[in-house]
Amino acid sequence: MRPSPRLVIAGLALLSLGAGLLLVPGTAERLTMLARDGRVASAAALGEAASNAGGAEPPVLARLFELDRSEGDPARAEARLLDFLRERPDDTAMLRKAAAFFGDSRNFPRQRDMLERLTAIDGTGSDFETLARLYRLDGRFADERRVLLTAPASALSPALRLRAAHLLSADGQDAEAARMLEGSPETSIEAEGEALSLYMRALVASGQAAKAAVIGVDRVADGLSVGEQAQFVLALALAGADAEALRLATAPRPDGGDASAIAWMLGERGRFDLATRLLEAGLGDADRRGLRKAMRLYADLALATNHLGCAVAEVRRLASGSAASPQRAAALAAALFERRGYGVIAPVRPWLTPSILREEPLFAARLARLEHDPAAARRFLLQAGEDEDEPAARQAAFEALDPVEAKTGTEMRRTPRPSDPPKHPSLIRAADPDEEAKS
Repeated sequence: MRPSPRLVIAGLALLSLGAGLLLVPGTAERLTMLARDGRVASAAALGEAASNAGGAEPPVLARLFELDRSEGDPARAEARLLDFLRERPDDTAMLRKAAAFFGDSRNFPRQRDMLERLTAIDGTGSDFETLARLYRLDGRFADERRVLLTAPASALSPALRLRAAHLLSADGQDAEAARMLEGSPETSIEAEGEALSLYMRALVASGQAAKAAVIGVDRVADGLSVGEQAQFVLALALAGADAEALRLATAPRPDGGDASAIAWMLGERGRFDLATRLLEAGLGDADRRGLRKAMRLYADLALATNHLGCAVAEVRRLASGSAASPQRAAALAAALFERRGYGVIAPVRPWLTPSILREEPLFAARLARLEHDPAAARRFLLQAGEDEDEPAARQAAFEALDPVEAKTGTEMRRTPRPSDPPKHPSLIRAADPDEEAKS
């Protein structure tokens, strides 16, 4: 059975009427169109009428807020804003607009209220940062701390994470401070500075020295400055993590630098023992030049830190016993002799045998001269040969022994002077192995 034409026409008419009603713009759309056409007064009148009639829905209030703010009526804009938030208190977009609006109008208490509500729902890093800054400027540091420490670490900017880590570290919560900085761009391998330094200190203070050493070695391999490396080594050393400190201090540097500066800093900060171990660790494959440099640094450090007695005892240890090292003993004795003269090595002179002195013949020649033994001094100089490391020192020693021979090359002569101190038999050591064997 075919439908009646009248019913079809009636149905189409109803559909057209419904579609027409749906296409009639609502109040919010009409406000938008009027404002777009520049008919601000008409839009304001329409909004006021809708508000007075109780028909101001949240979309209308949002549009009226934008309209009043653009027209320079902050009081009415604030009223529309608060009306909207009473209807929709959890609207994050409008809360963020409200925070910006109150910030522009310098109504900081209202701005803080909006940000508190916003961060409790779904705040961004910028929201947390602004709220924390407002509390800090107002002297409300407890509230600032609460904001920073309740915010997800991933939502905080690197600057805020650093601030939060400082607060945690100041309260002794070093493990939490380290976790706050974990994975921060400021503590990446490419970064240096305050964040990385705090991160390393927090790791050490929270008992994670091994992890700190591993991270430090990675940073050194990637070009960490010597100054930063020294600070991290010192932090490990002062915490008693000597093994980790040595591991970090001896990490190979891309620039080929040595650990001299680190050893010096350790000695100045009361860890002369660790500085000594660090210098010894670098002597494994050192040549004569490197050995002399290390021993001179050791002597300077001992003098600067009032550990001269330790240095003298080290000469004796290296000259005798199971850990004897003639080269090191001679180099250290020579370094001490250069800086403090004969008196400083007199206590260990009996242990400086001819076989040890031959490792540093120029030093041995000077020593023999002071002991009034020119023949031994000459033999030591002949053993020295052409010392490529210190030609100037060799020439100076040669001239000090006999200025005439230094210029003419003739046989060495020396006439005792009345002012010379008496020659003590116990201080004489034969430079010739044959003479030593005969005795």
